[in-house]
Amino acid sequence: MSLLDAAGVMTGDIWCSGAFSFESPLKDLLDSGEYTLEQLLSEDELLQELRGVHPQLIEFFSTEAAVTGLINYVTLPPHGSPPPHTARHGNIPASSSLVSESLSDDEKEKEQGAMQKGTDGPPENGGKVEPSSIEENPVLANQAEKDAVYVRFPYMSCEVIYCEVKGILDTLVDGYVPGSDGQVISGDSESKGEAPQGETRRLILDLLFQMLYDAKAGEIDDYRAGYFDKILSVLFRKRPQSLATFFNEGGGRGQLDLMKAMFKHLYSHSIMQIVQRLLLPQPPLPPKDDEDDDEQGRIGQLIFADPMEVGDADGLGSFRCNWSDSDEALELLLECLIDKSPYAELEQDDEKRLSLYQNASEVLITIIQNSPLNSPTIHRLTSNPVLERLIRAATVIDEGDTFSPHDSRQTCTMNVLESLILQLGGYGSVGTMIYPDDEDEEEGSNDGNDGENKGGKKAETVEQDGEPREPRSSRLELATSDTLISHLPVMLSNLCNLLQYPEAEDWTSPMQFSRHEPQKILGSSRLRIVRLLESLVLLGDPIVDSHLCESNCLETCLDLFWTFQWCSMLHQSVANLLVHVFEGANARAELQSYFLVKCNLLGRLMGSFWEGAHKHLLDAEMDRGILQGGGDSPAGESVPGGEADKTEKGSEAENSLDSNA
Repeated sequence: MSLLDAAGVMTGDIWCSGAFSFESPLKDLLDSGEYTLEQLLSEDELLQELRGVHPQLIEFFSTEAAVTGLINYVTLPPHGSPPPHTARHGNIPASSSLVSESLSDDEKEKEQGAMQKGTDGPPENGGKVEPSSIEENPVLANQAEKDAVYVRFPYMSCEVIYCEVKGILDTLVDGYVPGSDGQVISGDSESKGEAPQGETRRLILDLLFQMLYDAKAGEIDDYRAGYFDKILSVLFRKRPQSLATFFNEGGGRGQLDLMKAMFKHLYSHSIMQIVQRLLLPQPPLPPKDDEDDDEQGRIGQLIFADPMEVGDADGLGSFRCNWSDSDEALELLLECLIDKSPYAELEQDDEKRLSLYQNASEVLITIIQNSPLNSPTIHRLTSNPVLERLIRAATVIDEGDTFSPHDSRQTCTMNVLESLILQLGGYGSVGTMIYPDDEDEEEGSNDGNDGENKGGKKAETVEQDGEPREPRSSRLELATSDTLISHLPVMLSNLCNLLQYPEAEDWTSPMQFSRHEPQKILGSSRLRIVRLLESLVLLGDPIVDSHLCESNCLETCLDLFWTFQWCSMLHQSVANLLVHVFEGANARAELQSYFLVKCNLLGRLMGSFWEGAHKHLLDAEMDRGILQGGGDSPAGESVPGGEADKTEKGSEAENSLDSNA
């Protein structure tokens, strides 16, 4: 025994001595054995203890009642009624909550008086009882109660799910809403439990998506959309197969209704990120030669790969959503972009309607950039009906509308057209992989009759699901620019009219160093047109070059190049297309002649150098004349002894420039 132990100064370690004991309201609440969901969500230590794998908290939040309460708070509208049911542990009345317990005595007396007045007082409106609003509800009359119900509880509910506790996620995906009267939806009965006879149950995951069906277009705020996106991001990583099955089957209402519900709220950036992930094309996989070799190679990759990368790749690889191959999803996305008013609720909200156009454009651009040329999506977008709709929405001004210098539905559609043209020219994010038809050749050689059966007909190739497979030639047919070329004359004519739009002369905006005088601006809309013309030049197609030479679009772009001297993005785009043309050698001879002869490109370049040097010398000589004359002079007055010298030297400078030229 040590001397300190003998003296009774210290027994055991320092943590058991009581010197570092802190009060924990959460621990006291859990030790009481009686608590509600709202009481736990009000504790500041909840997330810390939950991430620390507290067994009592995990057991409570893994129940169907608790997860249902979390989802009810996450999807609670800003002015909706609080969730009627409260998950609780122990024998506690369901109406109890932490905030109501924290009210002062005076507030409790007012609350009781209001309740008695509503029950014992004389009946109003003929004895009819009308539902009171949130502001008139005596239980939520306190501001702290409102902040807790509509701010803290939804946030904490989302963070509890985001803790990635396995029991909570399993209950969220596979659990049912307690006491629900819905239809039994996707999922087999073995993993999710069979519903009792005579009763039908509803998945908690359907309750999460119910917000999309109930809210009209424009009603989902950024908070709820952000919580929705954050919860799904966890499920994408932790439960990808279950979530893919839910999206492929459409939950309890079907796939098409789920698509319409999600595209209805595409104005939200958070919803847009979810739709973008669902419509992202699956990467093409090479053909499998031998199962043993594939198994051996997969084992080798797992041995030598980074453990963190293996986990991420497994999660993404196991998520296979069929929305990317759905014609209905692509059509809904095109309607959000092309239609002027896809949803009547957004007609009066210009900001959200523009966000809808921009988000739909961004999703389409992502799909195009990640789709090979032989994919069904590119074939659908380059078909005559779809391409005609895109070109018309991008280049035609409807009656009653004006051409705006700012972002609009037209500019968003131009972005999609530019991305599609660049993809046709081979500038996409993914390449087009074509594999040899080894399997068909082997089948034909094994038959011994050059691929024919006993009846004299070719053996039909069958997929794994038993359906006949299309010939390899049709599946690998690449999309071309033929349909685009057929629409080029009308498209270039409309673009030229937009570049020379008469009201564009009045587009002004105060700029830096403009001395508080509004200056003319190019506008983001005309800049998008120049970018679209640049993509046509990058195609390198002789037929496209001929159509560009017959149009005045490129000459107008050069005029804008010299008109707006401070628009660097315009200069970069025009310079890029010029460099691409003149580096094309003889293959771009027609466009080279167009720029040199018709547009007088060399004369424009030499003139810009001449004007710059001439102005620089005149300014320098004027400054020297003013200094020799004795300083600055007011406007309109002569400078004694300096005007003649300035004029003489100015003429000498002009003569010297003429001789050099």
